[in-house]
Amino acid sequence: MKISAIILAGGRGTRLAGRDKGWIHHQGTPLIKRVLERLQPQVDEIIISCNRNQTRYRRLGFPVVTDCSDDFPGPLAGIAAAVHLCRGDAVLLSPCDTPRLPADLAARLQQALLRSGVDGAIPRDSFGLQYLSSLVRHEASYGAVKALENRRLAVRDWLATLDCIEVDFTSAGDSFSNINRPEDLTGK
Repeated sequence: MKISAIILAGGRGTRLAGRDKGWIHHQGTPLIKRVLERLQPQVDEIIISCNRNQTRYRRLGFPVVTDCSDDFPGPLAGIAAAVHLCRGDAVLLSPCDTPRLPADLAARLQQALLRSGVDGAIPRDSFGLQYLSSLVRHEASYGAVKALENRRLAVRDWLATLDCIEVDFTSAGDSFSNINRPEDLTGK
């Protein structure tokens, strides 16, 4: 099974004074580069979905798409904009602000997806379901476009329309923790 990844880098960054999270430095490296380092060994291709700094993101060497929306409708819009570029059998979602993603994220989600035959696999850690790190079969990922057209903007609501399985990642600690506030940048 070939896996495409969509890195979602189109948020407003409201809790970080409107800064583009992908380019905020964490331990001396931009968050987008940390996520790329985590995902690149796990997937066959990566697409970056962003709403600003497109030229800067393109310099990273990956296809870049934008949802062409001035009102930042959320990650579902980024997914809907990118799915048509994905060539893999499944699509791995990832926010650009999760620098400690598990090194076996794609493999474990893929194994669950293949074993169960469902549309998607959602990681669950001790904090709950991590919808923005899910793996969805490519054909099912087009449902994001339909959900967006119907103004159902929450990724969890879109995934609820699919047949999904939860995958236990409680042993992964804070691997899915994201950078939302300035104090998050001082963590490990």
